[in-house]
Amino acid sequence: MDLNNPRVFETAVDSLDVGVYLVDRHRKIVYWNRGAERISGYLRHDVTGRFCRDDILVHSDENDAVLCGTDCPLADCMRDGRAREATVYLRHRAGHRLPVHARAVPVRDEAGAIVGAAEIFEERRLVPQSERREDILGKHGCLDEATELPNRELMTSYLRGQKELFAAPGLPVSLG
Repeated sequence: MDLNNPRVFETAVDSLDVGVYLVDRHRKIVYWNRGAERISGYLRHDVTGRFCRDDILVHSDENDAVLCGTDCPLADCMRDGRAREATVYLRHRAGHRLPVHARAVPVRDEAGAIVGAAEIFEERRLVPQSERREDILGKHGCLDEATELPNRELMTSYLRGQKELFAAPGLPVSLG
């Protein structure tokens, strides 16, 4: 197997669960992997050859402000050569907003000149602030103030419940 063969690289990237796409200096999409298809709903032939700013993914922040115009991570990393990472929203082909964790990195040629950028993205489930475990436990006085970990009372109650569960007749118990 020739690891320098570009087809080997493409096969490897296509097997990843994360979305990966490459753009040239003009932000035209030149590569779109299967993970990107699965996450976004857009097939490779729907997006390659188009510009990322062409109303495809419509990256936006939590306030629904579109990033493609002024705060485009791909354009910014091509401009200064620094990677960018953020949780953003993309518009799925079906029309709904989907939270993703995205990382944009510059792509360089053999001489070190930036010739494009790559974005790697994966789905994220955003938990509303009101549902976060720490907030719920904190409201009920179940967190230790110093460590913000479950306090002694909560852990004792939990262990009692587990002990009762395993104390059922006929269940063997082993502690390791």
